[in-house]
Amino acid sequence: MGSIAGLGNLMVHLTANFSLFKVNLVKAQRKIREFGIALLGIIVSGFIFMYSLLTSDTYMIELVLGFIILGFIILEILDAHKYVKTHTEI
Repeated sequence: MGSIAGLGNLMVHLTANFSLFKVNLVKAQRKIREFGIALLGIIVSGFIFMYSLLTSDTYMIELVLGFIILGFIILEILDAHKYVKTHTEI
């Protein structure tokens, strides 16, 4: 159970690091320090996540990756719903 929580936590960290990277990519000249921190965070979290996946049991890996895929599917459904809602006139 701890491995699943740890892998989920690493995915949250990776997502936050990519968001910080994306925000600072636009304003890279003014926020070069935060840009570097985001890049370092992506590298470290990615390495730990990949190492954890390689050393975990197969069923835990499948469970974590299944939750990630399920999350992407839910986000796509919500995005499609938002698109239809904003582009449909009643």
